[in-house]
Amino acid sequence: MSIGVTPYQYALTQCRVILTYLRLFLFPIGQSGDWEMPFYRSLTDHGAWLYVSCMLVLLGGIVLSYRRARLFSFGLAVFLVILAPTSSVVPINDALAERRMYVPIIGLILASVAVAERLSRNSAILRIGATACLIFAAVLTYQRSRVWGNDIVFWKDVIQQNPSNARAHLGLGSSYMLHRRFADAIKEYDAIDRLSGPSEKIILARILAYQYSNNSDLALDGLHKVAAMHPTAFTYGQIGHIEAVLGHNQESLAAFNSALTLDPKYAPAYAERGMVYISIGDNDRAQADFQNALAIDPNNGNARSGLSKLGETH
Repeated sequence: MSIGVTPYQYALTQCRVILTYLRLFLFPIGQSGDWEMPFYRSLTDHGAWLYVSCMLVLLGGIVLSYRRARLFSFGLAVFLVILAPTSSVVPINDALAERRMYVPIIGLILASVAVAERLSRNSAILRIGATACLIFAAVLTYQRSRVWGNDIVFWKDVIQQNPSNARAHLGLGSSYMLHRRFADAIKEYDAIDRLSGPSEKIILARILAYQYSNNSDLALDGLHKVAAMHPTAFTYGQIGHIEAVLGHNQESLAAFNSALTLDPKYAPAYAERGMVYISIGDNDRAQADFQNALAIDPNNGNARSGLSKLGETH
């Protein structure tokens, strides 16, 4: 269910959605992997009344054409009926998704067959037109396959269709992370902040990019912001880890202490705090931390490695 959208508002939006599906069937140009179409709130919202009027004309045409062109009318009716579960009055988070046309397109194919039957089968113009349509469709299919064949190209195409799509910017940022293009990923996260405002999820994504690009100061700054918004053992554990890497032992120990105060059974904090204790020569506390970590998580690799180091020291 879509939060904050009434069945009436969803139905208003679906008038535009259904007409968009028809347009994509007739002219498959301007497709998008993630439309994120906004919901209409009233008839006067961005010309919603115009789409409602067009839908009424479509419904009237289906009824009026039934006697003269039954297959055509039946095909359009099938299209609307099969589409109804996702395009009627039951709100769904995404107003439009092209995959929802996989089955309803059968109705439009039937309607197209009805139109083709009324044309002269021996007409040279018909044959030329059909050939041109096939070539045109083949070219569009090839171009679309290039978009779907690369994750970065895919999300760039979505953003080109709708630059205000925050979800697409997040997808592009994640793709850049996979390709180790961390600076580009951070730019996409910044774009999301401009569109939707700062959020814990995006701050954490940006922190990961900072960590992979060895920008520890900015990563720490982001982690402290997240800890202020939503303090968790994981967040303080990450702060302690980075502080330890930088050689800030006291700051690291303070962060791990905060993590264990929030969650006394957070094994990674015990294990990493034990490593810090080894670095400052406090082997007794280190051993106690490693044992606590293994008591909680017997498979904790850091704790096992720490105990091995202590054994070698002894």
